[in-house]
Amino acid sequence: MKNKKKKFNVYFSQLANEVGFSVLDIGARTEKTVSNPGISGDFNLIARGCDYFGYEPDKEELKKLIGNPNFHWKSQKFLSDALGEKEGNFDLNLYAQPGFSSKLKAKKDQFSLFSRSDYLGVDNRKIPVRVSSLDASLANNSILNPAFVKIDIQGMELEVFKGAQSFLKNNCLGIRVEVYFHAIYENQPLFHEIDAYLRKLGFFPFQFAELHNWRRDSMKKFPFYDKKAKINFSKGQLMHADVIYLKDPTSLNKDDFENQQTRLALTALCYQHYDLAHELFNTLAINNSNHRESVIYCQTLSKIDSKAHAMDRYFYWLKKGFERFK
Repeated sequence: MKNKKKKFNVYFSQLANEVGFSVLDIGARTEKTVSNPGISGDFNLIARGCDYFGYEPDKEELKKLIGNPNFHWKSQKFLSDALGEKEGNFDLNLYAQPGFSSKLKAKKDQFSLFSRSDYLGVDNRKIPVRVSSLDASLANNSILNPAFVKIDIQGMELEVFKGAQSFLKNNCLGIRVEVYFHAIYENQPLFHEIDAYLRKLGFFPFQFAELHNWRRDSMKKFPFYDKKAKINFSKGQLMHADVIYLKDPTSLNKDDFENQQTRLALTALCYQHYDLAHELFNTLAINNSNHRESVIYCQTLSKIDSKAHAMDRYFYWLKKGFERFK
């Protein structure tokens, strides 16, 4: 099975290279978790044919990223550009947990409510940051074929989208965006606002890639059990998530239609949306016989992952059965 998967990696990476495929990682700091191995984990299937651009304005984090290159990609480049709706300046609020630093001011009472005051620390500083729009950054850095963007910048996602009108309308085919369901910053856009904005541009939510729940009297999120908490077992409130959006195939750029279809199909494959990928490859194969192999490989990948999923479910229910007799 590993040899088969390797064969698919080579084939689909070559296809990505042929049509051109750039991945944008906005907020590219180095922290990774088991549930989120970073954007390279998402794009393992085609990464060898993709150009990667990581945006990280934090100088210390940028230094770490440059010093620890990931040879997963066809090429890799890190940019210090800070992004917003338009060119200008803002003050960045620095907090003890770097991943929570933001242009937006944190609601200290909300961090305290969910036992996360330590995330903010004390004596918080501000630093001035020069920003530009994503559209301007793509042009200034001569980034070709930007097809996918991952964005996680603590409440500024909607501002960046508003400064990326050309990219979202003409080039972008997929988005991984962090969204919040409960405001922990002042004037923070929530999920429904981001969702409405992206839908107007022809994007639809396809899956939750991550879900995070916060408890009130404990930072322990899973398995919801904490002996030190007053309530030692409790599920948490749905706080934030990563959502995968894909472009509606009827909204693709007509000037580059066939390549757009191919890039969208490749993105769908990376997130296991084989039905969409299969439909797109079938359409492409009508006019281009080279894509008949893409159709077959897509079907085979689906079968392989179907067996893996069935095996996972089997062991899940087997474990559940054993637990009943404890």
